[in-house]
Amino acid sequence: MAVKHLEKQVHQEKKEFDLTTIIQILETYQAQVQAAKFDLPSGSGIVTFCEYIVRELGQVPTPRDSVGIKTFREDVAKVFHYLTEICESNSDIQEDIVTGCLKVLYSLIISPVEPCEAVSVVLQYFDNNQIPGAVSWLLNNYEHSSDVALTRGFKVLCKWLQNIDFSTNLNIWIIEILNGLREKQKYDLLIDLSMEVIEPLFMRLFLPIYLPKIAPVVQRILTSIRHTPVVFHKVIGCVPKVLQILKQEQYLLRHASTIQHLVDTVAALIITFPGYDDLYRDTEKALAAFSTSPNFRTILDVPAWHAELCRNGINARVGLVNLGNTCYMNSVLQALVMTKQFSREILLSNSKIPLLLKIQQLLALLLHSPRPELTPRAVLHATRPPGFLPGFQQDSSEFLGHLLETLHEQERQTAIRTKSPTAIDEDVTMNEAAAVAICPHKSNNHNSLIQNTFGGKICITYECINCGEKSTNSDTFRDIPLSFPDEKTEMTQNYSVQDLLDYYCSSEKLDGANQYFCEKCKRLCDGERSIDITEAPQNLILTLKHFKYDQKFHVRAKLMHKVFHDERIALKVFTDDSYQQPVKYQLYAAVIHSGFSMDSGHYYTYAADQSCWYKFNDSFVNKCSIEDLHNLTPPNTPYILFYRMETTPDGAVGGMAVGEEASNVMVTDALPGFEELPNHLREFIMKDNVSYYDEVKLEAQKRKSSANVSLVFSPKNQRDDDDPPPSNCGGNAINNYNRFII
Repeated sequence: MAVKHLEKQVHQEKKEFDLTTIIQILETYQAQVQAAKFDLPSGSGIVTFCEYIVRELGQVPTPRDSVGIKTFREDVAKVFHYLTEICESNSDIQEDIVTGCLKVLYSLIISPVEPCEAVSVVLQYFDNNQIPGAVSWLLNNYEHSSDVALTRGFKVLCKWLQNIDFSTNLNIWIIEILNGLREKQKYDLLIDLSMEVIEPLFMRLFLPIYLPKIAPVVQRILTSIRHTPVVFHKVIGCVPKVLQILKQEQYLLRHASTIQHLVDTVAALIITFPGYDDLYRDTEKALAAFSTSPNFRTILDVPAWHAELCRNGINARVGLVNLGNTCYMNSVLQALVMTKQFSREILLSNSKIPLLLKIQQLLALLLHSPRPELTPRAVLHATRPPGFLPGFQQDSSEFLGHLLETLHEQERQTAIRTKSPTAIDEDVTMNEAAAVAICPHKSNNHNSLIQNTFGGKICITYECINCGEKSTNSDTFRDIPLSFPDEKTEMTQNYSVQDLLDYYCSSEKLDGANQYFCEKCKRLCDGERSIDITEAPQNLILTLKHFKYDQKFHVRAKLMHKVFHDERIALKVFTDDSYQQPVKYQLYAAVIHSGFSMDSGHYYTYAADQSCWYKFNDSFVNKCSIEDLHNLTPPNTPYILFYRMETTPDGAVGGMAVGEEASNVMVTDALPGFEELPNHLREFIMKDNVSYYDEVKLEAQKRKSSANVSLVFSPKNQRDDDDPPPSNCGGNAINNYNRFII
């Protein structure tokens, strides 16, 4: 066919397409239509032809000079005019043509290579009232698209909104995509997208050409996120500058309504998130030049991206509020609550240990509260390690180690204090009694709750190459730090957790600057160090050492190695110079670090209950799949991995038959149910449930009567604990109707 021949000819002669070539193809097609040629495409061929034009339109280079842009706009309009004529002259397949073009556009914007913004002209195929249906069709038919692809596509659309405007309804498409993701309960993705685009969009508001099309998107984002100030605070530093410019007469005359909506939104959000006097001071001064609408707070009465979560229990499990860069704590606590043995030990305990009681109440509500989120301030103050300053990013592994050691020590001290003065030497008997008091369902066990849950034993042997002398040290451990074989290896090098575990347990040559002191030779000698696991823990904690100290720049750098999170691993356990069959473990939780250095970024957790996986991201908890964990790419890297010893159908634990070492530890497949809890915990949960329902009713009443509340900037609720957090992590996200603190 003539058109196909022209397409092939152009591909042969020209590597880079331009609009002139595309227009030439369309003009040839139209000329053949008018001449009633019989070799024209028809039916699906026309659809394929239009898809081809759209695909090539996405590859043309965009001029940057003003003259070139003007001609470019005119040529893009010609292309769309021809495509529209093709649609109108083929009304029987018009829907197929439009759908095909939309599919091509979607594939272009989610691809790693950003297409030309001219291709957005395709969006004008749809009237404004058709856009919600088109967005719904896209999201339903492309659910297999990863969050990474969706993020990429959304960012492309927002970038186009800030550049040459080829689609007059692009802002409506963006808003409807946000609405569509909300309907699909993609709450954490909505937050991520908002954090990515809100600042560059907001900074364009003071340009007259962009204000009317960008302002609705900015307002939609800001008014829809009302459970946390993190997105609002992302732009709060830009607000005074933008308002200062918008108060000029030329802006107010042309865009009075848009500016008024922006002023009302900012004023309402300041009241919604009180307690940040220093942060809001400049913005309040800038707002003084404007008047707010009488019912300005009603501007927030739009469907919130988190309100359903709070009112209808859509949050898959109970989340934890970020109290100012406390994601390091939240991520660890959510992994621990999903550690079934740990949760059962804590919740079934009748101990009066102060820290254990605080954690016991928190775990009870995390498992059995209808609240969407809890504020763990009491646990934070009780477990914050020395040197962990409020409001600053901290290390989750350090926090976990401190928490477990503190619990272990408090339990040990309680056991010592329970001894009778006349029986001070009866260590075995009294230690056993203390252990039973803390864990009443267990007996004949002299270890602490923490040691029973996470403790193992290790044997480190040093052998001198010179004299053959061996020295052996034994110790207990609660986690195993896994290093990468060679820190100089290319970052594209892939590892599995089993690889790193085997590397940890392999022998190491001690030579050069790494020689060791031989007691027999009385000097530094070459040697070999070997590590043997002599007792396997019930729950194995592995810390991947993604961080190293950069000697050149004197900072803690992060290794970006890709690690495959093995769902099952095997740990060799040695006894008397011979090892048992490998003890098998199954992955159930992973703390992830997102960021480029140890001193910044964010922690969140993937964890499983039975066969269902969840993503715990502070206040947000969504169902997910193990594939979401496997598909992580740097800078999202696994940091702390939690494995539980497997139980086989024949009753073997970790691959060892019942009766061996692992058999004396309780194995359970379920988190403790409400009826299993001690009476005091059940009463505590029921009392809090009543309080929560009362809070929800009170909040509903307040919302109804808030329409006529006037704007008052001071005084505000003062916080006497943590300072506002830096901008790289979550903030003090506390709902008015969810102020329960545990």
